[in-house]
Parts: sequence; C-alpha cells; structure tokens
Amino acid sequence: MNHNISTHTPERLLLQWHITDRCNLFCSHCYQEASPSAEPSFDELLLILEQFKEFIHRCREQSGSRRFKAHITVTGGEPFIREDFIALLERLAADSHLFSFAILTNGTLLTPAIVQSLIRLKPGFVQVSIDGAKETQDLRNENYTAEAMREFLRDMIANLNGMYHVMALNPDLLYSKEQVP
Repeated sequence: MNHNISTHTPERLLLQWHITDRCNLFCSHCYQEASPSAEPSFDELLLILEQFKEFIHRCREQSGSRRFKAHITVTGGEPFIREDFIALLERLAADSHLFSFAILTNGTLLTPAIVQSLIRLKPGFVQVSIDGAKETQDLRNENYTAEAMREFLRDMIANLNGMYHVMALNPDLLYSKEQVP
C-alpha cells in the first residue's frame, strides 16, 4: 500500500470522532440510530488515535515548513456515556502538541467531578446542544426539561471558566424572558 500523500496537503485537518452510538436520551429528531452498533473498545480507540497521529506527521512532513493544524472533536451518541471517556480525553490532552481537541455533548452526564477533569484536561471547548424551544426541549427526556437545563447550564458555565459553547436555538432556554438581553 502506497502511503504517499498527494502533492496537495491541506493546512488543516478536522476529525469529528463518533466514539459511540449510545446515548442516554432518545430524541426523535436525532440522526443517531435507534439501535446502536457495536462500539470500539478502548484499545481500538487508541489504535485509531495512533493512526490519526501518524497521518498528522505525514501531512506535516509533506507540507514542509508550513504549519499544519489538526483538531479532533469527540462526540457520539453521548461520549460521556462511555466509562473510559475521561481516560481517552487524558490521551488526547497528552498529545495536545499535535492537535487540539473538543467535545460535543448533550450535557446531561456532566457532574462536578467531570467538570473538574475537563478544567484539568483543557479541551478547546465543550459544546452543549440544546435543541429548540421549551416545548421541543421538554420532549427529549422528562429529566432534561428546558428549566432543568437552564439551571444546569448556569452552574456549568460558572465552573468551566469560558471553555464552553452552548448551541441553543432559543434564548428562552438560558434566560427567562425578563433576563433576555
């Protein structure tokens, strides 16, 4: 197999890495399958990571002196559903000289201990998805109502020190009507 990269090497590489199809929510609008497929073991995830790192090295060699940037955004399903997810993030953080990394999550499994791990591991961002108006959001899960999410996000934002992005289609999810700027 020829591992040569073509003469064109991009300046950036983004890997959106779906490490699981499992999720703790069952949103009707989600693109994830209702029945998750077999998920890779932790060792298989590390093998994929090694292959990504090798590809980054080859791209950097091919680009010569030009700076080649790489980034991994980890998602799923819900990535925090994996018991080994923090261990994977520790590996990503150890390789932060090669690439940046971030997390896409529904936010429902973030605990104070996980938030402390995120502060220590320093992902580029943690993106929490909120999908629509109160009526739509409340359809996701009885424990994931718009009001519960609003309170949770206030606490999380206070703890993550600016390391978050919130994807919200409706500002009412974060503020009461009296507080909307």
